Amino acid sequence: MVVKTGRRKKYKRKKYVRRNRALLSIAVLVILLILAAIFINKCTNGRKEKTLDAVEEEGTGIVPEYPRVVSSATIGSTGDILIHMPVLNAFYTGYGYDFSPAFSYIE
Repeated sequence: MVVKTGRRKKYKRKKYVRRNRALLSIAVLVILLILAAIFINKCTNGRKEKTLDAVEEEGTGIVPEYPRVVSSATIGSTGDILIHMPVLNAFYTGYGYDFSPAFSYIE
């Protein structure tokens, strides 16, 4: 007489759950990709730019001038002023410490 312990049922159940999770995640990914494509299509639908050739073919002969975009950037940096004893001793003046020569090239 063979006694079944139920291990096979547990294995099948785990395999079924793993497969369902994989299918669900693939379905969610496909839905997100479709929604992203629809969103991108809606956003770019009204912004069809004419090429230079298309403007000249219309017969006006006037080429529109687009405003120039001026870009600027600000660069910032940070650091510390950790002074070791040899550097500290180099800036000692007799009455105190004068660090102005170290910062003379900094605006």
